[in-house]
Amino acid sequence: MSEFSEKCREILLATGTNVYQLSQMSGLDRTSLQRMITGKRLPRLSFVREFCSYLRIDSDEKKELLELYEAERIGKAAFENRKYAEKFLRDLDEGNLLPPFPSQLSRESLKAINSFLGDCFSQEFFSEIFTNLPGFQDFFYQKLLHMKEAFKKELPVYHLLDFYPNPEHFPEGRKNMETISGILFPFLNGYMDYHPRCFYNKTSTLSSHLLFPYYLGSRNSLLLFTGDFSSFLQIRTSSVCKACYEEFFHIWESASAFILPAWEDGEDPSLYTSAPVSCGLNYFPLDLESSFSSPAKPLYLFSPESLAEILRARQDPAAAAEFFTKKGSLFLLKEEMLPIKNVCIKIFSDYSLSITLPLKESKKLSVYLKESGTGFAFLDYFTALSQGDAVYTDLRQSRILDWLLKSLHNTAGFPPA
Repeated sequence: MSEFSEKCREILLATGTNVYQLSQMSGLDRTSLQRMITGKRLPRLSFVREFCSYLRIDSDEKKELLELYEAERIGKAAFENRKYAEKFLRDLDEGNLLPPFPSQLSRESLKAINSFLGDCFSQEFFSEIFTNLPGFQDFFYQKLLHMKEAFKKELPVYHLLDFYPNPEHFPEGRKNMETISGILFPFLNGYMDYHPRCFYNKTSTLSSHLLFPYYLGSRNSLLLFTGDFSSFLQIRTSSVCKACYEEFFHIWESASAFILPAWEDGEDPSLYTSAPVSCGLNYFPLDLESSFSSPAKPLYLFSPESLAEILRARQDPAAAAEFFTKKGSLFLLKEEMLPIKNVCIKIFSDYSLSITLPLKESKKLSVYLKESGTGFAFLDYFTALSQGDAVYTDLRQSRILDWLLKSLHNTAGFPPA
């Protein structure tokens, strides 16, 4: 029995009724009800909604049941990826994008990293830092920012990371997105001299026989960490440090450069050359030309307010609106369902993506990510948004679009069509 069917059975028992009685009261098919609560068959979503309506369950319990239904329908891993994608976007939009896990480092290891970085930053001569610490080690990123503030300078940091080539096939498939969450942290806080690259690792765990799989080094010092970060080894022998430094950058040359950040004072339309409108920061245009569908139509998701801003920027709003509705698939999102308001995201046909968000002093950060696993996860999430209750009905959307065009025509003095 699945979690969904078990929850259905629990709700039914809590109301003091049974399958036969509910069928008689509601008109719901008794056989379908029986199959649903025993886990023999997954019903249609409309059937589940009617089940909730007739039993008058509260909104929280209904939300839980519908989430269990969706997890059962698409698979638990895919559902968790969608939930994490939504959390990622909300945190990014609110400026709360912190690495997702507390540090796994022991107290001694934390002190060693702090001392290592302090030594590097306090030196008068140029020092490069290299590492392969996991992308979710929050302490490392936080100490980098602390050192930058304390010493009023940045040191170049070169970071090798592991990604899963097909994250949906791994038990911890969202690790790619969690790594992205971590590496965006220094960029969002203005650390510009940070250079992550990646390899695609076909195994989901470290080999148990590796003694010190993680490292943090410079030309003059090297920290080696055990797989669980419970202990470390520090090496200061110059010949060993030099050899490790040279070998790291030899490996570095063959790693994939998957992220390109750019700090701008204004909008950067070059990031959106395939979009029919200029770039903004309070909407997210999605150009989803999937290689799996032919012919493909771009998918555009906007809130009504965002669409109004887009149309207002065009000389011919009606033509722009027609472009969205004729050349692509336009969906208007309900404001309360919009996961982001200040972040602009675009997904490309190769599942790479760009993220643009405002920073302080009217600046913005634009990040281009060429990591198809993450791009596909966001594509799946946005596609799910366009197919659910988050969007207005076709009739309601048509009325909103007509009202927007009339409003713009009356207030902005656009010439009649």
